[in-house]
Amino acid sequence: MKTLRFAAAAALALLLCGGAQAQTTLKIGLAEDPDILDPSLARTYVGRIVFSSICDKLFDIDEKLNIVPQLALSSETSADGKAVTIKLRPGVKFHDGEVFDAEAAKYSSIAISP
Repeated sequence: MKTLRFAAAAALALLLCGGAQAQTTLKIGLAEDPDILDPSLARTYVGRIVFSSICDKLFDIDEKLNIVPQLALSSETSADGKAVTIKLRPGVKFHDGEVFDAEAAKYSSIAISP
């Protein structure tokens, strides 16, 4: 973690000292490559770093390992434990402008199921 903070501080220092040129590409250096470029199959820490910067999830895990909503607002499990109802955050769109709704969430979960 100290190495990551040092790298971020060094990058910021270089950015501030450099000329005032507008950049259009963000470059991030990683110590290794992600294991696979599929968020449903990636299992490494580096993969998580890459996907957390480009992919949103229904839920995420915070620094204390609590499950927290991201694209979801909340969830409720049925009394028998066999169904989960997830309320989605309104107004979310994919990068191409397509609306993120229950159908899109259902399709995504079917597409990545083993």
